[in-house]
Amino acid sequence: MANERYPADTTIDKSDFDKEHCQRILNDSTGDGYTSIYDAFSKAARKSLEDGNPKQAKIYWLLSDACSMMLSSDNKNEPFKPLAVFHDRRSAIADDFSAEDISFFSEIITEVTDIRLKARLADLAWLKASKKDLNNALVAIDAYRQIPLDTETWVRDGRECWYRALSLAAMLRAGAGNRIQEMERDIQQAFDSSKESDSYLALWLADLMANFGLGKSNAGDIAGKLEIIVEPSTVPISLRGSYYWRSGSVKQELKGHALTEFLLKKMGMTWDRMVAEKATLNDIDKETVELFKKEAVSAGRLPDISRLDTKELLKKLHLLTEDGLTNAAIVLFGKDPGAFYPNLYVKIGRFGLNMVDMRFQEVCEGNLFQLLRDVMEQLERKFLVKPIRFEGLRRIEELEYPVPAL
Repeated sequence: MANERYPADTTIDKSDFDKEHCQRILNDSTGDGYTSIYDAFSKAARKSLEDGNPKQAKIYWLLSDACSMMLSSDNKNEPFKPLAVFHDRRSAIADDFSAEDISFFSEIITEVTDIRLKARLADLAWLKASKKDLNNALVAIDAYRQIPLDTETWVRDGRECWYRALSLAAMLRAGAGNRIQEMERDIQQAFDSSKESDSYLALWLADLMANFGLGKSNAGDIAGKLEIIVEPSTVPISLRGSYYWRSGSVKQELKGHALTEFLLKKMGMTWDRMVAEKATLNDIDKETVELFKKEAVSAGRLPDISRLDTKELLKKLHLLTEDGLTNAAIVLFGKDPGAFYPNLYVKIGRFGLNMVDMRFQEVCEGNLFQLLRDVMEQLERKFLVKPIRFEGLRRIEELEYPVPAL
């Protein structure tokens, strides 16, 4: 791994691992899945090195790199992908860990109580160890399947974790014992308990069962529930990267131009003009609306909006229709747009001297006005260098990239 993070001759073993301190780091993380764990350990690693503790710094860098990787359900033999890839570098992948690193992971698995960290370490130990230890695979499966089956967790990293658990169990076959049957029971129970307010959770769980041949004995009940709780959609349904539309008894896959033509013909509008289901005026951030009104007036645009209330303004901007708030309204002015569109965020990272040395990472969330402000603040405060030059006695600091370019 990256020697710039700690002295090259730094060695570690199980006795150097402080499980209580590790748990405090995890407790202080944001609880936002693997991303928050990775970020928490990277900060702890830097502080440990500043405090003159290279062994602890190495341990936390290893744990940070292990948790930075993204699970991919598309490749059973190479399930981990780098968090970030650039033309000349990338973040960590499984092959970056040495045999000594993997051996260390194997030694501390029993000391770790956090289910995500335990699952990741056991999975890596099973995947990369020269001698396969079946127990590591079983520990990984058992940890992954403790991750809750709810909508919020699913869209964060729950889907990938459950897919990995089932993939491992399927590869082990009889070696997995009754784990596939137990996971089938848990998934079926979560499916049965899902409600309309859980968004597409029932559909996602049904898809999971279909992928692994589960739930066959309850196929009729599953189909019946999906028919009841999944309302007809005016847009194609996305399934594993493809879009489908059902006409009568025929299922059609739509791609490229055909998909575009379908959307335009079916809705007569662009995505931003579509109504955001279940969104109300309570989902609009009034502070952002007031900020927009002030900036619009100061810019000399829409000077007649200063006295409009939120509802009147949204109607004037065609963001509120008779059918409700549009997607654009939530993206521009929403209190929590991520609750409607989980992928609405900006992730910023800065690398060090090599491809696996990610020094900083931040995730900015919010509506577009908040994102614009937060991203610029993060870049200026944490990510970008301010070269210093002098004009006479006057000191001038400028960002390394011009603001208009950013």
